[in-house]
Amino acid sequence: MNSLYFQLFWREKHGVMLEVNGVPDLPKRLEDEFTQWINNRKKIMSFEVNLQSWVKVDEDGSSTHIELKPNGTLTEKDLFSEKSLVGQWKVVDGVLLMRVADNATVVEYQVVGNRSHNIHCGVVHIDGVVNNYCKFVQVKNSQ
Repeated sequence: MNSLYFQLFWREKHGVMLEVNGVPDLPKRLEDEFTQWINNRKKIMSFEVNLQSWVKVDEDGSSTHIELKPNGTLTEKDLFSEKSLVGQWKVVDGVLLMRVADNATVVEYQVVGNRSHNIHCGVVHIDGVVNNYCKFVQVKNSQ
């Protein structure tokens, strides 16, 4: 079982974000529900992620605009201030991984795709520790 998927499933169903090493064995009573959740996910593909902008919304309501460039770099800008960060992105096994640094703090996002719509879910790690759950929305670029 993919621990990231289980973390996200557990957060969406039970409202609790687990540490990777705190992921319990899946109870038998939840197997069908977890399978349905997995079946509603999709692999994110490298060639498609930079075709649209992304908006990240944290549980606390903070939100940023993320531009992923074809060369694997990214720019993340706060939607309500001038704050801007740069970083890198890549796709590994269908999961979008992003990393930005703010002074000595390293922030990493792991994003799992949603098959039903363009609102995806993700985990935020700060300095290697699970920090929170967030949503990532692919938005249409104006051109």
